[in-house]
Parts: sequence; C-alpha cells; structure tokens
Amino acid sequence: MENNVNNNDRLIHLHILGISASQTQDGAFILVLSEVNGKRRIPVIIGVAEAQSIAVWFERLTPPRPLTHDLFSAYVKANNAIVRNVVIYKFEEGVFFAQICISTPGKEDIYLDSRTSDAIAIAIRSSAPIFATPQVMEAVSFAFEEEAEKEEEIKITTQEAKKTEEKPPKRQTLDELKTTLQRLIDNEEYEKAAEVKKMIDDYTNVDE
Repeated sequence: MENNVNNNDRLIHLHILGISASQTQDGAFILVLSEVNGKRRIPVIIGVAEAQSIAVWFERLTPPRPLTHDLFSAYVKANNAIVRNVVIYKFEEGVFFAQICISTPGKEDIYLDSRTSDAIAIAIRSSAPIFATPQVMEAVSFAFEEEAEKEEEIKITTQEAKKTEEKPPKRQTLDELKTTLQRLIDNEEYEKAAEVKKMIDDYTNVDE
C-alpha cells in the first residue's frame, strides 16, 4: 500500500495472549492480542489454517513440509531482508487491515498490505513487533479489569475440531507419545500435535 502507517508515533505495541476456538463461528478461532503494559485487548477472528500456523510456531513443531508463512519468511531471509514490524491500521465493516514492513539494507523499506492473521503468523517467525493504531484500539479493544495475568504460552482449543477422532491416550509411555507426535506432524494434524507436545513436556517435567 502507498501510505506508510509506521510513521504514526502513537502506535500501540501488542503481544499474542492466546488462541481459542470460536463459540459462535464453526471452523473459526479467536486470536487475542493484548496491549503491552496495558489492559486493553483485541479479539481477531482467524481461520483454522492461520490458527494452526501460529500454534505450530509457538509449540516449536516442525512440519514435514514448510507452511506458507514459513516459505515467505525464508524468502525474506534469503534476500538479506527482515520483517521490521506489523501494524494493524484499520478496522472496517468487521474486517481488520494490516501492513507488513520489510527492510533491506541499502534499499527503501517495503510496505505490504496483508490479512491480519497472515501478518501476525509472519511476524512471530521473525520476532517482529506487532502494533495497532490508536484508531483501531479505540474501535475494537476492550479493557480487562482484573489483575494482569502472566503471559501464557500460545494454546489452541481442540475440542471443537475433528470431534470424530479419538484423542491420544493419556497413559502412553514417553516413546509412544513421541511416535504419536511424529505421526500427527506427518499427517499435518497440528492441533493434536500441539496437544501431544504438551503431554511430552509434562511427562519430561515429572521425570525430572
């Protein structure tokens, strides 16, 4: 896009608080962004693919093939560029609009218009900060009045996804869990893979 929203020095820094299944829209998830050093939060409706992509990165899972956001990030890095930041700059008719800033040494920065879910999935792969304009915050944010919670690891609710499939047994051995994890990753069942990964981490912590 032509307008550079990065010039707004009043941008609000956000971080990802969590992801949960939408209770009102089948096949959709809610990504909650929280104001850094603040109480305001923004709920963003995203699709299953984008939710999986974000969850896969936070769970440190390695897909058998690169996801679209992995491919984009690899291309940026291969060209000696970096994703400088992501800015959610507009909310209109229920839709968020975002901009990705890409910096390359010796060249002018590039500003790409993007879906917010894609922009965030790319930002986390580059450790790039996420911002929102004051206008967006005023339009859609809500204040969380309770005491600030400790930042939790990203998690994805799987109860509404693939209900007909059995969840991995909770009494599996560590080796069995690792085998199950690899099978789920190979089958690109990343929601269940994230759940099994947590079980393995809990198993390891108990042994320690």
